[in-house]
Amino acid sequence: MIAIRHHLQRMIGGVVLVLGVTCAAGSYLLLSWLADREVERNAGAMAQQAGLELDRLLLPPTSLLNLLANVPDLKNGRLSDWIMRLPAQASLLRANAMLESVYVGGASGEYLNLREIKNAYDRERFSVDDRVVWLVQAQRAHDVPDEGQLRLGFDSDFEELTRHFEPSAKDYDPRLRPWYQLAIGVGHVVRTPPYKFYSSDRNGITLARDMGNGFVVAMDINLDSLSPSLKKVSSQWSARFWLFDHDLDLIVGDRPVADNDPLASYARGELPVAGNNGQWVKDATGEAWWVGSTRVQLDSHDDMELRYAFPRNVILGKAELVRDVLLAITALMLAITLYATKRVALRFSRPLEALAAASERIGRLSFREQLLIDADFIEIKELADTHERMRIMLSENEQHIAEQEAELKSRFLALSQAERDLKQLNSDLSATLLAIPDLLFELSESGEYIHVWARNPEWLAAQKEVL
Repeated sequence: MIAIRHHLQRMIGGVVLVLGVTCAAGSYLLLSWLADREVERNAGAMAQQAGLELDRLLLPPTSLLNLLANVPDLKNGRLSDWIMRLPAQASLLRANAMLESVYVGGASGEYLNLREIKNAYDRERFSVDDRVVWLVQAQRAHDVPDEGQLRLGFDSDFEELTRHFEPSAKDYDPRLRPWYQLAIGVGHVVRTPPYKFYSSDRNGITLARDMGNGFVVAMDINLDSLSPSLKKVSSQWSARFWLFDHDLDLIVGDRPVADNDPLASYARGELPVAGNNGQWVKDATGEAWWVGSTRVQLDSHDDMELRYAFPRNVILGKAELVRDVLLAITALMLAITLYATKRVALRFSRPLEALAAASERIGRLSFREQLLIDADFIEIKELADTHERMRIMLSENEQHIAEQEAELKSRFLALSQAERDLKQLNSDLSATLLAIPDLLFELSESGEYIHVWARNPEWLAAQKEVL
C-alpha cells in the first residue's frame, strides 16, 4: 500500500522538481545575462561620474587661470602690482587646498610667485620662521634689483616680516621650465607631466595659461594633495582610479602604487583595456574587477585618461542581490509546491490504498467489511461506489450459495437415510427368504396378493408379474 503513495510522490514530485529546477536554472541564467548586460552601462555611468568629479576638482584652477590671464596688472612684471594683489591671490590658494602656488613668468625672465607656508617642511625648505604664512618669490622684476631671487615673508594680514635674496635660485629662469614652454602661444589651459617642483622639491603637475605679451600664469598642484581627492571619489564605490597622461605615464592614483598592490600591474599600464567598453580581470588575490577608461578634459580639451577598476560586488551587487532574492523565492515556492504535492499525493493515494485493501479482502472471499472512502476526486468516488456495489452483490451471492448448499445438504442427508433404510429392508427380506423353505405369498389385509416370494423363481408356474 505504501508503494502506491511513494510512487505517486515520486512521480508528481519528480515532475514538479524538474520543472522547478528548470525554471530556477533558466531564471538564474537569464538574470545573470541581464546583469552582465548592465555591467558596461553601470560601469560607464560610474566612471563618467568619477570623471566629472575629477573635472570638478580641476575646474576651479582652470577657471582661475582663465580669469588671471585677463588681468593686466599681472603681466607687467612689477613686484609692487603683484604685492597689491596678494589678498586676492591668497584667497585662491586658501580655497583650493590642492594648489601649492600661483605665479607668472615673463618673456624677459620675470618671475613672480606666491605660495602658502603650510607645514614644517615648507618652513625648513624656504628658511622662514613660524610667523611667516605667505611667501613671495620675485626675480627679474622691473622694480627688483637683479641680485638673484628676492624672497619676502608675510603674515596672515599680509604685513611684510622678512626680506632676503636667495643666491641658490639666482639662475632660475621660468622660460626654461616645461609649464612656460607648453603654454606660450596656446590659447587654453595646458598641463605638464608630473615632475619635481624646482622650489618645493615636491612631485606635482602644473596648469598654465598663456596671458599674451610673452607672459604665462601658472598654478602648481601637489600630487600628494590630489591623491586624497581621487581617493575620496574612489571610496564611494570601493573602486580604484589612476590618472594617466597621453603617454600612459601615471600622474596620480587613489593611493600610492606599491609592490603589494593587487592592481599595481594595471596601474603601470600592463593590463589590456578594451577602450571604454572595459573587461573583467582578476587581481593577484583572485578578486574580479571590471576595468576600463574614460577621458578627462582640461579646459574643454581631452587631456588625461582616467582608468578605473570596480569590484564585482559593487558593479553587480544590486543585480546579483535581486537575482539571489528571486532564486530564494523560487526555492521557497518550490519547497512549498513539493510539500503541497506530497499532500496531494497522500489525498490521492489513501483512497487507492483503501481500494487495494478492499480488493485484497474480496480476493480472500471476505465480503463483510464495508468500504468507506471520503475522496476529493470524483473518479475515485465512483470507483469506490462501484467496488462497494460489487462487494454487496458478491456478499448476496455468497449468502444465496450458502442457502443452496444447506438445502442440498439437507436433501443429501434425506436421500442417504432412505438409502440406508432400503438397504436395511432388503437385508431383512433376504433373511426372511432364507428362512422360507420354498414359497411365500404376501397378502394385504383384504386378502389380495401383493407379492410372491420364492427361493427359486423356476419353481413358479408363471412369472411373478402374472401370478
